[in-house]
Amino acid sequence: MKKLLGLTVIMVGVVSLAQAQESTGENTAEGLTGGQIIIEPEITEFEDWNYICITDDEDQTNCLAQNVVRNEQGGRVSTIDIFPVASETGFATAASIAVPLGVSLRDGLEFRVEGIPERKFDFEVCSNEGCIARIGLPPLVIEKMSEGAETNLTVVAGAEEKVDIEITLSTDGFSEVIEELMTNAPQLVEASAGVVATGEVITEPEIEVFDDWTRACITDPNGNRQCRIRQIVFNDSGGPIATVDIFKVSGDERFVAGIEILLPHGVIIENGFELQVDSALPRRYQFTTCLRDGCLVRIGVTDIELDRMKLGSAMTMVFYAGLGGANDQQIDLNSSLIGFTKAFDSL
Repeated sequence: MKKLLGLTVIMVGVVSLAQAQESTGENTAEGLTGGQIIIEPEITEFEDWNYICITDDEDQTNCLAQNVVRNEQGGRVSTIDIFPVASETGFATAASIAVPLGVSLRDGLEFRVEGIPERKFDFEVCSNEGCIARIGLPPLVIEKMSEGAETNLTVVAGAEEKVDIEITLSTDGFSEVIEELMTNAPQLVEASAGVVATGEVITEPEIEVFDDWTRACITDPNGNRQCRIRQIVFNDSGGPIATVDIFKVSGDERFVAGIEILLPHGVIIENGFELQVDSALPRRYQFTTCLRDGCLVRIGVTDIELDRMKLGSAMTMVFYAGLGGANDQQIDLNSSLIGFTKAFDSL
């Protein structure tokens, strides 16, 4: 049976080859691959960091500093590769940070070095190896880490019950491995400028509560102060379903304030959004855009509408969710206006 089976395979192969030659008249290179040369890296240990260099068959050398963070069972939690980048990026080095699958892409990756404002980065790509963020490292970050400043990464894992996972990077051997990396950097193949992300500075807001509204003020690194008042509307199960932000505006004679209302994905965009204060006639608005966190409505508020809100008791928001069919659901939400006047006047 094995011989017959083998013979059958050979015969099919011969027939296929004959048919291919008869139809094309020649052999083609379509579908052929050249493979890759396997090159063993050169690894030098600097305590908890490794200096890894690979010289390819064209005699070009790429080096990086690597730290692998493991859990108590020895499993990999994160891999951090630091490499030199092109000078036009504004950074001397950048890091490629890989974490396991299962992290929340929406929450991104927070990178924190003691004494430096925390930054948040988006993940660039996920593969079967995990999710990767590529971040630029300013000279001050390298300096602080070389001095042994505590360095942490934070990611969020889980779908329904989210858990913050904090990863602490060892700085033992970091100054030595970075010195080795930067000493050889001029001879290394520079990385593309496009892979470096600057991130977003995470600033803790100043909070003050006015009954059902909260004022949040943030001062950016340039000293500019921005304030908004916010109310989060919850569904019957206690989950957040809408975020209402209100702020003062200038430069437009029509409006004295603006409202941004963020709703979850799944709304029917073409049906728009209705807003009504108490028993006043409702107004319909179109959605502005859909973002990573949901779909957004941006509304201009006139003097008359602002006075109505200050004297009112509640705003009713109406939108539709579904797939645009018979099972679409109308959703009515109420936003309390208790404390609104004091909150807005504090802006």
